[in-house]
Formats: sequence, structure tokens, C-alpha cells
Amino acid sequence: AAEQFGNDLEALACQAETVHRSPIDLAAITAPTLVIVGRDDHLAREPELLVDAIPDASLTLVEGDHMSAVSGAFATHVVDHLAGPT
Repeated sequence: AAEQFGNDLEALACQAETVHRSPIDLAAITAPTLVIVGRDDHLAREPELLVDAIPDASLTLVEGDHMSAVSGAFATHVVDHLAGPT
């Protein structure tokens, strides 16, 4: 997919290698976190594991797969999350 959009594959590989050198302490995240996953996303098969690992995280399922999930109601969920409780 990265190649399809004309990305620099070598740069992406270097970035991924650097970012993933050590595990992220998900339990140390202090901000309320919204995990949004497309119902047909085969890359994010168990989003509940991520939600359970981050304190104060919530899961929202939207229509679509890994790429198409960002259309539709995605932005509304992000804005609502950032606005906080009403």
C-alpha cells in the first residue's frame, strides 16, 4: 500500500525499524484514548487488546476496512472524543 501512494519505502522501513526498537509502555498513557477500527479491518483484528492495555481507552467500530474506515463517521467520532463529555 505504501508503494501505491509513491512513498519512499526505504525511509518508511528506517522509520519503522527505529520506532519499534523497544516496546511502548501502553499502561503509562495518561490521556483519554480513542481507538477507532473499521469493522472489516483485517489488520486490526483484536483492537480490544489495545484498548485493555491503555488506561481510559475506549473502542469505536466504524464501517470500512483499514483504509476506508477514515471516511464516513470517523471524523465525527474524533471530534466528539476531543470535545470530551457533554
